[in-house]
Amino acid sequence: MNELLELEKLIATALMDCGFSFIQASRYNNHGQPVVQIMIERMDEKQLTFKDCTQATNKILEKLDQQDPIGGDYTVEVSSPGLERPLLKIEDFQRFQGSLAKIVLKEKIDGVRHFNGRIKEVSEKISIEIVPSGKIISFQYDNIKNANLAIEEDIKEIIEQTVKK
Repeated sequence: MNELLELEKLIATALMDCGFSFIQASRYNNHGQPVVQIMIERMDEKQLTFKDCTQATNKILEKLDQQDPIGGDYTVEVSSPGLERPLLKIEDFQRFQGSLAKIVLKEKIDGVRHFNGRIKEVSEKISIEIVPSGKIISFQYDNIKNANLAIEEDIKEIIEQTVKK
């Protein structure tokens, strides 16, 4: 089994015990040092704080001291998924119905693979309303290659104004 999958299973249970949901883990190198990045969120859906990340990191490191499926030296980095949270499961699409999303499909629809739209319906198919045209398209969940929430324009403007100050 993939060592990252083993790590995910190991930490998902530990995180649930302290009120956090595991979203995803990824590996990368930072100046030759392996880093395992773990995205989490609060089960109560409140904003994740630095204190929450510290608590989750301590719980994860405690588990890794007992059983380490990766082995060797690496850094563990725990973070929030951010404003452009990945949509990885059908439940994510249901939870964020009505939200703006960026979606890349495996197979094109009408010659297009990349879509920005508002999640309208999640059932046998996922339907989104394309921004700005308003056209509705539907596709199977299995056709999704990559999907993330998209930053709403009003939020984007607030961020840009804050950065300029």
